[in-house]
Formats: sequence, C-alpha cells, structure tokens
Amino acid sequence: MEVREATPKDRRAIVDLYKRSQVATHIPDPNFIPPEELSNYLYARNAIIRYVATEGNEIVGHGLIEHANPEHISEWRLATQAQENSFIELGGAFVDPARMGRGIWSLLLERRLHAVRQLGAIPVSVTWSASEHVKNHFVKVGGREIAQKETGAGSVSLFVF
Repeated sequence: MEVREATPKDRRAIVDLYKRSQVATHIPDPNFIPPEELSNYLYARNAIIRYVATEGNEIVGHGLIEHANPEHISEWRLATQAQENSFIELGGAFVDPARMGRGIWSLLLERRLHAVRQLGAIPVSVTWSASEHVKNHFVKVGGREIAQKETGAGSVSLFVF
C-alpha cells in the first residue's frame, strides 16, 4: 500500500470512493447528494493537500489537510496559546468499505499529521459525532480533545495534536 498526493486524474475515483464509503458507514441513501453535485461538493473544500491510499492502481482511501475552520480558531488558540494562523485542519478521510480494518485510515492519518507538522503548523481536527474508536485513535497518536459541543447537526469534538 502506498499513500501519495492526489492528482486531478484521481478526482472521479475519489468521488466514487466517497460515495461507497458514506453509504456503507453513515448515510443509507446512495443519492443523498445527487451524483452531479457530489464532485463539486467534495472539491469545494479549502484543501491544502489531498492524499490517496492506493493498492496497485486502485484508490482505496482518501484524506486531506485544509485551512482550519475559523469557527473554532478561538478554542484551538486557547488550548495551545498559538497564533491564529498556526493551525491546519485534518479534513475528512474515508476508506473503501471492503478494505476497512486494514489500517488504511490510520496510514492516512499519520501521513496527514506528518504533512501538517512539516509545514510548521499545529494539526487540529473537528469530528462530527465521533465514535469512541475514532477518539481513542486520535488520543493514541497524540491527540487531545479540547471541547465537545452539541449542535443541531449532532455533536462536535475538537482535537489538537
């Protein structure tokens, strides 16, 4: 397995992977976002770097780092005493449902943490309705939950690494 930076040629495979992953793990309706809108939805994010995990020529995982959500900057600053522009967020990551449990998500997480630190920033994450498994994994790699909030869309946990 290899993790590399995504290229524009990977876009279609990333969109297809996202859809399969979300249907398997979160949203039972495969058309929750109409297919013609899904690509634009995924690529509307303010990504700095996108990564893909590959097995052979097949994309089996995706993760990104992105500019930190300004809504949470004050909490991250309070927890770290760092400057406002010191944070890069670990954006979403997802894995081929047929390959879950094989360490792909962890590999993408480690690659993204390394990339953020190489850029001289502090890795942070916003997780929506995070499972205990995800939270425990974040703690295992040095994450610290600094806040948990309830919103109309579910609970949000803020992590600093």
